[in-house]
Amino acid sequence: MKFLKSSYLLFLALALLATELVFRFGLYEPLVSPASHSGTMITVKRAVDEFGKDQVNVITFGDSRASQGMDNDRIYRAGQAFGLNHLKLSIAGSHLMTYKALASWSLDEMDNLRGIVIAVTPASFAALGNGAYELAKVMPLRNDIRASEIFKHVPFRQSDIRTFAPLFSVAGYREDIKNLLANPSRRFQEVKHRNSRSPLNILAFTGKDEANICAVPIADPQECLRVLHKDDLVISDRTRTGLEELCEGALRDRKVGAPGKAHPEVVEE
Repeated sequence: MKFLKSSYLLFLALALLATELVFRFGLYEPLVSPASHSGTMITVKRAVDEFGKDQVNVITFGDSRASQGMDNDRIYRAGQAFGLNHLKLSIAGSHLMTYKALASWSLDEMDNLRGIVIAVTPASFAALGNGAYELAKVMPLRNDIRASEIFKHVPFRQSDIRTFAPLFSVAGYREDIKNLLANPSRRFQEVKHRNSRSPLNILAFTGKDEANICAVPIADPQECLRVLHKDDLVISDRTRTGLEELCEGALRDRKVGAPGKAHPEVVEE
């Protein structure tokens, strides 16, 4: 009996180790939702690979202000005039921890990198962290930043499973795995759409949210739910959940909020 118990514990330990290695070395990344926080980083990494890491000369980091507020296509064309490939690696929700991980990854991976532009506002220095959700952005770069460094920006909290991610990578993908198992066909459609985009469409465009929220007819709750359940609707899981709650509440004759006031779950960080 003691032997069986020891064998079970050994098997469990090996299974946990194998699971951690799968996530730590990116074997799950091709299945991550492109609309998730981790998925946005994975999309950028994939685009850089397809563009050619050795072809990148200058990169820009920043949050949504840089991604959507700068004319990244114009910057790319201006760089081309000087024989430089200047690409946008700005991602909404990025903060100091994300920039550190991205910089480490970029310096290791891009042999011909000549400069990094970090486009930030003074408000970026008001706090070390940008919330626990930023951990999801760093997960695809987990091997490029130490756990001790991550905890400086996002303190460990036992009550928040997301903060376990620096120690156990699978914790950072818990919600994504749950959503994948709930609707695999939808996930494969999202990944297929992401994989069909050209690298420059991701790395040299003025970023905008691709989620087609206008295609969701919230004035008709029944039709709203039908559209939200379509596999070809490219929209983040958080936005989908928020809109589902909104329309389901309307069907139950529940007040869904004052006009012009967004449902809290619909607002993207």
